[in-house]
Amino acid sequence: MAWGDIEWFAGYEYVQLKNDVWQPTGRARIEPGMSAAEKQEILNGNYIVDVAADGSTKKRFRGQEENESIKNPKINEENTPTNRPRSPPLTNPPAPTEANTEYINRRRFKPSMEPTTKKPKVEEEKDEEMAMAQAGGSGVQNNETAIKPYSYVMKEFFPQTLTVKLPVVFYMSANAIDKVSPVLLILGLNSPYNILTDNTLVAQTEGAQKAKGLSNCNSKEKSTTNFGAWVTSNNFPTVVKGSVAATTTQTSSGAITHSACVPARLSAYQKIYQHYATLQCDYSIEMEYGCNNDGAKAIVFYQNDTVTNDSELDKAPQDKDINYMRSYPNMSSVTLERRSIAGYGDFNFKKTIRKTWRPGMLAKDTRNAEEIKTWNNLGAPPANKHRETEVLFFYGDWYNEGNAENCINMRIFMEWTVQLRDLKNKIRYPHHDYIDDNLIVHPDDFIQTPYTTETTG
Repeated sequence: MAWGDIEWFAGYEYVQLKNDVWQPTGRARIEPGMSAAEKQEILNGNYIVDVAADGSTKKRFRGQEENESIKNPKINEENTPTNRPRSPPLTNPPAPTEANTEYINRRRFKPSMEPTTKKPKVEEEKDEEMAMAQAGGSGVQNNETAIKPYSYVMKEFFPQTLTVKLPVVFYMSANAIDKVSPVLLILGLNSPYNILTDNTLVAQTEGAQKAKGLSNCNSKEKSTTNFGAWVTSNNFPTVVKGSVAATTTQTSSGAITHSACVPARLSAYQKIYQHYATLQCDYSIEMEYGCNNDGAKAIVFYQNDTVTNDSELDKAPQDKDINYMRSYPNMSSVTLERRSIAGYGDFNFKKTIRKTWRPGMLAKDTRNAEEIKTWNNLGAPPANKHRETEVLFFYGDWYNEGNAENCINMRIFMEWTVQLRDLKNKIRYPHHDYIDDNLIVHPDDFIQTPYTTETTG
């Protein structure tokens, strides 16, 4: 026992001082096993009886204000002392009575007052690991990291439920933008499948003026008078491909399929699991305006949309001029300056839209609700053509209406947080007829598509 420890003896509390001296604190309690006389003594010892001038008496606890009335069990007032003397210091605790022997050494916790030399928790853990390693009880050799206790051991090759992130990045351009009608880009958010469905690429010829529409070429000015559409040596690092293949002088064109833009690792996971649910999509559209004529500007309007089998397709107008687009509610916009403005440097022609999508964020048509499903089959887009999108409208602004040099280059980054469930049978019950070296192919099933530059050879 140490300095500052508390002990109870025969119903009274004592504190240990230095040199093994025990001092009573004056507190007392009734304990089981006490006789009636001992209980009465404790009761009497906890109260002070004050006698007023008129002979009336009041009882109060020790240390309590004199004028405070106390509601307590009745005691024999005649036998209650007005001032119970404190016991003298003891060098040894008083001997217990026979009736309360089993209650001796019951402690009320109180921190030690002695100075501590205890090591920090991190050092203690290191010491424990070293001791375990030296003792050989942790299964490791001397000076190696000890094995930590574990609470769960996975019995399967893959867990039944797995939450993953699936990223993709690609480049595109909106060419020959004007004020009359927009160049449109639609990004799918609620699924990592068919990200660019409903988009069509327009072929661009190397060295010629740009044709209006989306393309997969890096569109920039060659000079102030010659606006070349495409230079092979300066193409994007990752591009999407259309349904019509590229030639030696033209970019690819036509509709964009799912296989033209697949997030990294999606192909591997769909060989292992059966179903998926999309929890979140983080995306950014970085844009640069490829024009440096005086007064030239571009404006990009954008908003979200939701469609299914039973809702109006293409609810956002695609054939209206810039003034119509300004008047629509809930339409956001960003303006891009020309590449070179005196005193501003070259950063003004670059802008970024960053957003996050989660299920339930976007408004839906009334008939959509029962068509929208949480879980879908891996390898396929959501059921009932449920599609939640970010729609971007690209316009040329100010006086350069319809000039072919007006173009916007984009780098688009998208990352889906997806939960996968339900192992396929060939993974749940592995068998040599199903499991072979070609189940998951590296790097095709892990590296995103597109992951190489579209060439013209």
